[in-house]
Amino acid sequence: MAEDDKELGAEIFKVVGPRIAERREAIGLSQEGLAERAGLHRTAISPLELGKSGTLVVTVFRIAAVLRVTPTELLDGIYWNSDEDGENFTDRPPTADQQ
Repeated sequence: MAEDDKELGAEIFKVVGPRIAERREAIGLSQEGLAERAGLHRTAISPLELGKSGTLVVTVFRIAAVLRVTPTELLDGIYWNSDEDGENFTDRPPTADQQ
């Protein structure tokens, strides 16, 4: 099943990956800059943007399907903030200076 998840994740990230790249470029971040700010290894971004990774997203889609909701419904209103208080999940979107 893990190999199937990789393939499904790659299919999803064929759509999501370019969106990540487009937004990253729009705000003037390099892949390395995005990785650093997201707490990821510098090599993690390229595979995501190219649709070569995405196993975790498959899990969210599968759970959503079982629950008969969209992945957006499960994730809506949850934000990851990285600020002076540290990194955490919150119900508040990041402010302009955090983006």
